[in-house]
Amino acid sequence: MGGTDWDFLAHFRWVEPEEQVPGWDKTLSWVRLTYDWLSAELEGYEDHVQAWEDRLNRLGGELCRHDWRNFRPLRLTREEDWSDWLAWLLEKSKTGIFGAHVFRGTAEDMAGPVSVEREVTLSNGRIRADLVVFLRSGKYVHLEVKIGDMDLNKTFDTATATRVRFRAHQCQGDFILLLDSQRESWAEVASRKQAQQIDDRYWHDVAIGLRRALWMGGESDLWNGWALTFCGAVEQRLLGHPVRGWETVGQHGLLDLSGRLSHLQVMREGVLKWSSASRTS
Repeated sequence: MGGTDWDFLAHFRWVEPEEQVPGWDKTLSWVRLTYDWLSAELEGYEDHVQAWEDRLNRLGGELCRHDWRNFRPLRLTREEDWSDWLAWLLEKSKTGIFGAHVFRGTAEDMAGPVSVEREVTLSNGRIRADLVVFLRSGKYVHLEVKIGDMDLNKTFDTATATRVRFRAHQCQGDFILLLDSQRESWAEVASRKQAQQIDDRYWHDVAIGLRRALWMGGESDLWNGWALTFCGAVEQRLLGHPVRGWETVGQHGLLDLSGRLSHLQVMREGVLKWSSASRTS
């Protein structure tokens, strides 16, 4: 059995390997690409801001002119506070434009509902429904409101209990209002409940619906004032829209550009004329 030849050790010299420093080139390339894409998508942003500035001049101008994030007259610390404001705006709407966009119905159906009930007790007090809107048609719509609550399974029990409680009325639909960050979680929960239909809506739907009502007119000055204020809070606190949106785009980072893109999309959608075609948009 042959032995091992160790002669190579006589000439071996260990050299410390060169330190490998991780580079940021690929990451920076992705950031630059994303930045360029967002900047291109924001073409015409200032024009839309100015259009809304002119349209809402009587009410104080475009929403981004004001900082609504800490506007203390609106209680917005709890989920129930957001629900309270939604209930008031739905109940006091004369045109129904806002509710029609959120619930994908007709403005005629949603105009001047009979009542909007909040925190409706169901199933011997074990469950409460966030909003139940009773329409003049004799039907009702049920809405659960979320601003981050991850317990989404209970929505289905609430919908069932609501139908039992108000079985004398026909249910026009069960809905859940979510943050965009909850989209995947809801899809996972809903996939396990295929036999029960609950339609998901998102807070940008609320912003678009309010803007459509403000743009088209027909509501009272009282409603318009509170709708503008609440819409500003929704956009800046829940959707991440900017304050003072007409500054130069190039001065801002990716997060700000992303917020501006969402702002632009909502402004664009808010000026669509109401028609049978746009009711399902």
